[in-house]
Amino acid sequence: MKQVSRLLLLVLPAVFLVGCNYDAAEDGPGLFDSCGTLRQNDYVLTTMQEWYYWYDRMPSVKAGDFESPDALLQAVRYETLDSTFSYITTQEAEDAFFNNAAYIGFGFSTRIDNGAELYLREVFPGSPADLAGMARGDEILAIDGIDVATLIAAGTLQDAYGPREIGFSVDFTIRHPDNSEETVTAAKAEVDTPVTLNPSVFDVNGTPTGYVFFRSFNNAAYDALDAVFADFEAQGVQKLVLDLRYNGGGLISVAEYLGSLIRGAANSGEILSTMKFNDKKQANNVVLRFSDEANSLAITDIVIITTGGTASASELIINGLEPYTNVATVGATSFGKPVGQSGFRFCEKVLRPVTFEVVNANDVSGYFNGIVPTCGALDDLSQPLGDLGEASVAEAVNYLETGSCSATATKASNEIAQQKAMYPPEMLYRDGWDVVTGGVR
Repeated sequence: MKQVSRLLLLVLPAVFLVGCNYDAAEDGPGLFDSCGTLRQNDYVLTTMQEWYYWYDRMPSVKAGDFESPDALLQAVRYETLDSTFSYITTQEAEDAFFNNAAYIGFGFSTRIDNGAELYLREVFPGSPADLAGMARGDEILAIDGIDVATLIAAGTLQDAYGPREIGFSVDFTIRHPDNSEETVTAAKAEVDTPVTLNPSVFDVNGTPTGYVFFRSFNNAAYDALDAVFADFEAQGVQKLVLDLRYNGGGLISVAEYLGSLIRGAANSGEILSTMKFNDKKQANNVVLRFSDEANSLAITDIVIITTGGTASASELIINGLEPYTNVATVGATSFGKPVGQSGFRFCEKVLRPVTFEVVNANDVSGYFNGIVPTCGALDDLSQPLGDLGEASVAEAVNYLETGSCSATATKASNEIAQQKAMYPPEMLYRDGWDVVTGGVR
């Protein structure tokens, strides 16, 4: 019942995603008796003119001038602030992600280093990649015999993974951290991405401190977070390291629930965040509030681990908690997405335009350039997520212990700044869907 009620909170006339998400109207009777290109284009254009947060920045266009609704969307969105956030996806792909964190793929996510090197940052337990012997920290040297450096230079790396089709197989030549090399074969399957990983409790200056890696703000998160915070509560956790380094966002209702687990025992009823729509849709504004859940805590100090893949609902949590507790961030500058989308369903597709901005209780928002970390730290692929020796976790613990950054943080910040300049988000995320899923393959 808990999950249902929180979803109903957000289903107004439309669905919210902080991919941020708010789900808008479904197809009404006779609304799409025809799904020709012109009809779809007209629907997308009309919806954008009415709901788009920057509708007043849209150029004047005609629906019949575009070969597809995707082409129309690309032409009308406000590129200055919205180069990837608004997108069109399939109903099937969206339902799979938000309902059970499942998708068709190999079961890993990657990171590009030095412009030509591809490393595995995650391999999901039980996935085809895991069963093939691939692991975090491995370098992919070639895909089906073609050097990764060549694929990156040609802009065809994403295409090399092949279609989203069960059974499609690829040969990966990989180099393990011990410098041994091998070629393995993995066939795509339905992959369940774990929502939380490696929760633990450790001591920081005599205070029980929790750690958890949290990946996705989807419907599977409620039970997973409940289990983690029930254990935290039982062990008297007062401080928290929340690892959002690969969390690209998801449902706002889950963000509200996570905020409540972190601070609901102290701030029940107070504002976590407000969703502000355009001036035509002010009646749709939604206030998200902390609630005192069964496992709610009153965390006094929280360090959140971030990277350029930390986006949207993850950033809402950082921004929303700041008026109430001591919040620091460790890692790299976050993606920069203080806005959210609504979902409009048509012809087995979903249009997700940016329709609202998220602001905290102090009316603070606007972090389109990302949230700069309090202390820089590298994403250390040589260590498992959650290991106290992993660079970002170690920096987070140091900050909780000392209230300041370590001597290595400045060097890490400089290295991260160079990486961000060399590899802008467009190289990691081709569209809004990739932002939400965090680039899983």
